[in-house]
Amino acid sequence: MPGHRRDRADQAGHRQRQRVQGRCLRPLPRSRPELLHIRTRAKSPGQNGVRERAFGSLKYEHLYRLEIEDLPTLAREAEAYRNIFNHLRPHEALDGHRPIEVYTDPTLHPQLSKQDL
Repeated sequence: MPGHRRDRADQAGHRQRQRVQGRCLRPLPRSRPELLHIRTRAKSPGQNGVRERAFGSLKYEHLYRLEIEDLPTLAREAEAYRNIFNHLRPHEALDGHRPIEVYTDPTLHPQLSKQDL
């Protein structure tokens, strides 16, 4: 039975993923209730495009230009870029506005109508 061998391998892989997730994933902090953890389907990068684009920007616009020696430095630089990305860098998709401007004044969002607000 060729399907039987694959089923066992899938089950073993599922158990391994559960063990890894149990060690690596932590619950979202209670101090950030606005954050919602949403899982995407496996092997579906189109569902996660916005995040992938943001990580690409982080890497190519900031991290690859620096010498990162250790994890604390990496964390500091990632946080510095998050601030640049949200507070200083204008975004074409937001009609040249910065995300913090659109967050504090939703009428600036190019895709929202007055009815949506």
